[in-house]
Amino acid sequence: MDASYTIAVKKARNGVGICLSEYWQDKVIAVERSQTGLYMKLVIPGMSINILSAYAPQQGCSQEEKDLFWNQLESILTGIPEGEELIVAGDLNGHVGMDGEGIERWHGKLMIGMKNEEGERVLEMAQTYDLALLNTFFEKKEEHLITFKSGGNRSVIDYIAIRRNHLGKVRNCKVVPGESIAAQHKLLITDLAVMRKRERRRTRNARTNRWKLKEEGQEYIEKLVECIENKETRA
Repeated sequence: MDASYTIAVKKARNGVGICLSEYWQDKVIAVERSQTGLYMKLVIPGMSINILSAYAPQQGCSQEEKDLFWNQLESILTGIPEGEELIVAGDLNGHVGMDGEGIERWHGKLMIGMKNEEGERVLEMAQTYDLALLNTFFEKKEEHLITFKSGGNRSVIDYIAIRRNHLGKVRNCKVVPGESIAAQHKLLITDLAVMRKRERRRTRNARTNRWKLKEEGQEYIEKLVECIENKETRA
């Protein structure tokens, strides 16, 4: 291990990842890492899926770090064609609150707490790129909404977002209270139906190929053809 790598590891604070089943592994065509998080692109027949696992700076970080994060995130989102599937997930370190008045297209109002400045940035992203914050669209008990617990603090700072016009593909979004992905973060999951386009099968003409017939049927076909030819000759 060289010195530069050692320094990078010591300075690292945030870590993200994307796990795929074996079926999806050979569908991956791009993976990019940045201070924003991890970006991955998959291609299946008739569809491209873009997944972004993000980790926003914490409240104690400088405004410069926060601005850098959101600028890099927007740079990635801007480069993704509108016709492609998009999933943004991760710790965005913002409270969007329960007040979704006027922004119902992106905020389903099924949330807890009050909005803060970081939450405003999350909502700005949602509106700019027409993303639905899935946590806010499914009515759940509080224990299935809370994504972060630290001492007596309970909040929602982790989100999963997809394009608003694909919201109908989502079956559910909830927190699993008994499972943790980190010391303080709870597991947030969503059920998303990905419909692959079926490949068209080539169809042949309905013409009968005589060579495919069984031997016992060939004699009958030959007699039938002979009768038809004789009839046409007499005509």
